[in-house]
Formats: sequence, C-alpha cells, structure tokens
Amino acid sequence: MRTAAAAALLALTGLPAFAADSPRCLSDCTPRIGIVSAFGAEADLLLAQLQQPQAWTIEGKRFTTGELEGHRVVVVLSGVSIVNSTLVTQQMLDHFRIDRLVMSGIAGGVNPANHVGDVTVPDRWAMPMEVFWNGDEKLPSPCGAQGDVSCLGLKLAQPDGKTVPPFALQGAGGSVQTGLFMRETYALNAANAPAGEYRFDYPVDPAMLAVAKSLKPDLQRCGPRAKQADGSLDPKLCMKTQPRLLVGGRGVSAPVFLANAQYRRYLFDTLQAQTFEMETAALAHVAYVNQVPYIAFRSLSDLAGAEAFDADVGAMFASGLAEANEAAVTLAFLKAWQSPLTSVSTKITGADSGARKVKALVISMFGPEAEPWIKPFALDQAITVPGLSPDYPALRCSADDVCLLTTGMGHSNAAASVLAVTLDPRFDLRQTYFLIAGIAGIDPAQGTLGSAAWARWLVDVGIAHEIDAREMPKSWKSGYYGVLTKGPGEKPKLEYRTEVARVDEALLQKALALSKGVALQDSPQAQAYRAKYKTGPAAQPPAVIQCDTLGGDTWWHGDKLGQHARDWTKLMTDGAGTYCTTQQEDNATRNALERAAAAGKVDLKRLAVLRTASNFDRPHPGQTAQQSLLASTTGATGGFVPATQNLAIVGGTLVRDIVANWAQWQRGVPAP
Repeated sequence: MRTAAAAALLALTGLPAFAADSPRCLSDCTPRIGIVSAFGAEADLLLAQLQQPQAWTIEGKRFTTGELEGHRVVVVLSGVSIVNSTLVTQQMLDHFRIDRLVMSGIAGGVNPANHVGDVTVPDRWAMPMEVFWNGDEKLPSPCGAQGDVSCLGLKLAQPDGKTVPPFALQGAGGSVQTGLFMRETYALNAANAPAGEYRFDYPVDPAMLAVAKSLKPDLQRCGPRAKQADGSLDPKLCMKTQPRLLVGGRGVSAPVFLANAQYRRYLFDTLQAQTFEMETAALAHVAYVNQVPYIAFRSLSDLAGAEAFDADVGAMFASGLAEANEAAVTLAFLKAWQSPLTSVSTKITGADSGARKVKALVISMFGPEAEPWIKPFALDQAITVPGLSPDYPALRCSADDVCLLTTGMGHSNAAASVLAVTLDPRFDLRQTYFLIAGIAGIDPAQGTLGSAAWARWLVDVGIAHEIDAREMPKSWKSGYYGVLTKGPGEKPKLEYRTEVARVDEALLQKALALSKGVALQDSPQAQAYRAKYKTGPAAQPPAVIQCDTLGGDTWWHGDKLGQHARDWTKLMTDGAGTYCTTQQEDNATRNALERAAAAGKVDLKRLAVLRTASNFDRPHPGQTAQQSLLASTTGATGGFVPATQNLAIVGGTLVRDIVANWAQWQRGVPAP
C-alpha cells in the first residue's frame, strides 16, 4: 500500500518540473523531406503526383505523406503569413522525422531585372520588417551609445557590416522619414545554447543550393489553362518572355502583403533582395532553431508593389503558370536530390527508422520514487510523450539509453502512461528490459521497513465481489470473494485476464543474484518503529527478499484484511505465491505491456518487479489498525525515505548490469 504520507511528501520535496526537449515524430518516424506550401494551388500540383498518399490531421491541419520523385515526403498547406508558416513548420518537425525542408510557392519580385514567371531560389532569407520603430531617422540610442539597443534585448541589423538606413517615404511634400530600423532576430538552438545569437540572414543549405544550381527545369511560357479547345495557345495567357531559374541572392519575408513600389525599391537598393513574400523566412527561422537544412523555390507572380497590374501578371494567375513552374522546379529538385535516408529505394524498418533503442525502462509511480534514479543514472534528457500524466509529462533518459517513466499513481494512470510510451514510434522497446520500481506496504511476517522484495507473482485483489463484513455469513472470514463464485476459498475463473500473472523466472533469479548482498539504507526512526513488532522479519534490519505482490486501488490496512491478502494470493496462485507487499499498479502496468507485446512492441518476458517497504500493512502489538494506518500515512514509521532510496540501490544493480553487458542482455537474460 502506498501511503498518503508519500503523496504529502511529494508536495514537500519541491521537485522541479522536467524541461522537455522538443518532441519528434509524434505521428510518423519514417525519414522524409518536408514540403510546405502557402497557397492552395501551389500544393495541389504536388499532391496530385504523390504516390501512396496517407493523410494525417494534426490540430486541424492536413499533412499528407507519400512518395514523390523517388523520395518519401510529407506535404502540407500552411496558409498565408509568417505566423501560419511558423506554426505549421514546427508541427511538421514535431510530428514527422524531417531530414530536409522545402518551401514551394509563389512570390512578388523585388529585383526589377527579373520577370513574371521566373522561379527564384535565394541563397539566404531575412525578415526586414522585424524593426525598431524610432521617432526619426536618427540611430536609436536607448542604451547609451548610438545604435545600441541591447538593453532591450534587441540588435539592429547589419547585414553588410553597417546598420541599414531606415525607409523614407517620398511624397509630394518631400521625404518623410519612417524611423523603421531593421533589426536581427534572436535564435536559440542546441548548438548555440545557452547564449543564443542574433541573426538577420538564414542561409539556405549549401548542398541543396548546389543541386538547385545544376537544375535545367522545363519552365513554360504559357500556363496549363492557356491551351484552347482547338489545341492552340491563348496568347493572352502566355508570358512575353521565357521564364528562367534564378539561383542566389537574398529573399525576404514579412507579415504584410507588399503593394508599395517605394518600399520594394528600398529593399532592392539596401538589401539587393530578389523576392518578397510572407512565409519562407519564418520557415527558415524554425529550420535553423531545429537544425534542419532547408531551401525555398519561389515563382514570381508579379513585381511587388508594381505601379500597374500588367498583362503578364494577369496571365500568370489566369493560366496557372505560377504554380506549374514552381512545381516543375520542386519536382526537378527532388528528382536530382540524392539521399539514401529519404529515398524510397531504402527499406525502412522499425529497427532502423530512427526510433531510439532503450536498454532499460524504469517505471516509477510518483516523484519521490523517481528522484533517486535521476542523478545516479544521469537521466538528464527529458522527452515529452503524448498521453502521459500531466503531472509527469516527460520520459527521462540517459546517454546510455536508460529511461525513467513516472506514470502517476493508481491502476488507471499506470496503464495509460505505460501504453502511451510503448506505442510512441520514437522508441524501439522490443529488446527493452522493464523494471517496475515502487514503494509498498509490507506483511511483517515477510519483511520490514526498507526491505526490497522482488516479486514472482502479481495478483490483483480488486477484481472481486464484496459483502460488508456486518452482513456476511457468520462462517466467513472475509466479505471478499471471487467474481461469480459462491464464497471465499473458491477460485474464480480468470475471465478478466488480468487477475494474476507471473514474471520470467530467469530474469527474477538474475535480479536476485545481482542484488542479494547489497547494503540497504535505513533510518533511526525506522529502527525504533520496527522494534515494536518484537519478533520475526519485521524486527530485523532491511534485506533483499523474494515474495509476491498484491495490487488494488484501495488503501486497506489491518490484521483481518492482511490475512485476506495472504489467503487471496495463495488462492489465485494455486498455493505457489507468498504475499508480502501491497501496492496499486503492477497488474495494470503488466497488462499494458501485454497489450504492447501483442502488437510486437515489447517482450513481456523482460519485466521485473521490485517493491520496497515504506510501511507495514498491519499494526504492531498493542496498536489498533487505525493507529497503524495513521502512522503509515503521516510518515511516523520512518520507512519512506529508506524505501525510496533502496529502489535505486537494489534495482540499480540490475539496470547497471544490463547496460554494462548489453551485448549479452540484448540476446536474453544471461545465466546467474
């Protein structure tokens, strides 16, 4: 029985919340190229050619996986704007294993030498409308020196080694200074943490850019809708000049639709910008923070902020040429890109799909049980797992691939959390050893405060009929009896399939052999309390023992219910089991693992169960059951701290041996 004192001590420990790493491939762990488009027509042409498509709906957004030009890809429509691009790109990186990112879409031209229909591939992207808006054209100086805005957590942009002059709007009355000074964006990732850095430009991946330079795509002058019924082309839906592929230069993004010719000229004069749109720089920032290489292909639909909406612009949109040429370049790039990781010719299996192979997974139920494992085993990687308890949302892992799960207390929490981890595609648990490690109440006839009991049998005491003791037949010793039986002593049919289970004997014996002589923690308070039991194992120092565990969500206590626990264990194990510890979760945990095993996710034979005694399950001589329970729930027994410490001391012998001798354990349990 876990005590209420344990729950109270959890609050008192002030355990820090685990900072979680960004989750990865929550939906699918197959390596893919991620393709993001902002506008519906842009994505439609790619989706139409996708082979073996599968749709995934994530927070309302539709992501489609499949094969495109020999690569495994995932395609998503972000919607227009920086905020949508940021959100959807991060969602893609969270839910899929993305090797490279591609932005594919249309944009406005900035360089006046370029034409509608051209496809641009900038070598870097920036956000010029991330600004410090000053009151005039003078360099701002809020932090003392001119141009120093560092005290505000900002930095003015200096893409060419000097601050970019603010935009000035020309009007009939002369120049109007806006005071809009470009600034850099703060970016923090694993490589530059904890300081982070300020960036103006986000470079495109050099390898992807090199492939783009080699492309010779078949760019059309007339869009697909230019073809008339007689087979001829409608000249009104064709460009005057032949579209080109233009690689290099700076692309810029902002949360505005640019229809201002003066600002467009300003961007070209100050930044030599080639194209302007509303999404790519945001994708580039997310890619940089997540350290994922990217590239962007943008077909020019117009000259941003042009004085006139000319015939070429109309033809571009009406004929479907913008999206057709952009899609042609994206497809040509995929065809030319060489990557065995995303290539459909590379067979991907669960073992090599990037899923983390965990050697040992320790399963605790609440914070104080988990805490003794963290520092000794260097469990400093926190990985958020969907479906875990909101109190313990992260799995903690080490560089040695030992992980710690804290499920939350009780049957329901244990089953839900364990199943969530086993079904998470980021983890390969097929060869993992699972160790349930929690505190419990103990039968004084079998052990004492601080004792560590390895279980052979797991018995669920909660699946039963119950009649109030005041109303039961006088000949009965207890009001509890098996479901669909006539009374106590009759073994029920095991129709729930979770009533009783046995762990693997080879693993049990190995665990016992490794931990038998280990020195256990004790406390003066526990020594004084156990002395009141006078004789037997209860009065002896703590030891590593083997006896069996009983699970149920009711925190029972006393001699009569204790005798029922002994009898029930004997009944359900056909006399083979010996009751000694009482807890809440173990049958539920095992059942979740059994479901995962049926799905091929885990090996159920690799489960060990360890319970350490934080309290006795019945009173000492001269004490009532209520007084004994109160001592257990207030920490008066002194067993709580030794019990939690002994979990890692005893269980750690098994975990360390698994890691140190993984070449043997990987194949199965070594001989004792």
